[in-house]
Amino acid sequence: MKMLFAAAAAVVVLCQPAAAAKREAVTLKIPTTGVDFTNPTSVERFRAKATHTIADFCNPEDNLGVTSPDRQCRRELSAQLAHTIALAQTGKSPVRN
Repeated sequence: MKMLFAAAAAVVVLCQPAAAAKREAVTLKIPTTGVDFTNPTSVERFRAKATHTIADFCNPEDNLGVTSPDRQCRRELSAQLAHTIALAQTGKSPVRN
């Protein structure tokens, strides 16, 4: 099965902790094992799982200092995910077999 390199290696965006003045670079790894990017159903299952992972990552339950979700983190990660999936579907993204 093909493995989306960018998603398997890492989706890297800038995410801002609630109290920090500057955004810090973070890495979120989303496994693509078993995802067939030529199958729309497989892609939608992956997108749903990734969206849930992004939500958890941007607002972890154990982060007591955050009172609301980091919407900018979610927007940035979701945009990177959409871009990476689109590249994988067109075959323009580096993939591993």
